Amino acid sequence: MFIWEKVTYVNPRQALTTLKATATFPEMIILLRQIAAYRGADLTSALFYEGKVYEALALIMERVLVNETCHCSQISTEDIHQIEHVATYIEKYYALQLTLDHLTKVSCMGATKLKKLFKEVYHCTITEYIQKQRVHHAAKLLAHTELLINEIARTVG
Repeated sequence: MFIWEKVTYVNPRQALTTLKATATFPEMIILLRQIAAYRGADLTSALFYEGKVYEALALIMERVLVNETCHCSQISTEDIHQIEHVATYIEKYYALQLTLDHLTKVSCMGATKLKKLFKEVYHCTITEYIQKQRVHHAAKLLAHTELLINEIARTVG
């Protein structure tokens, strides 16, 4: 059951104009990759693209709402760069057995700091991010190859 009183209205125009340009919007990156990979036709593609437009607006409005209500600590530019480096590393090597110990070396941070800042920047844990990457790549392989599911599972880790 959905309770409307708990919904906070976010003006879409205001959300679009107040959202700061940033490279740390993984949900939008995933959405844009899904759009780029989609190969549909006729009515199905129209429905798909329309749904993705609404999804993009929802992501933007949610980001603005979270930013307004979140009193996150200030993260240095260098730390953000290192966290983005870890995310890029995960995107490249998602199929490997990625350990926290290894990612701390990639980031040049301690485990506690890495986990805290990663969650603050990407709004998910490192493990969740790795799983999202694996699922995303598995979906692409399912849609665009003749591989069996167990082969895809092994391929994406």
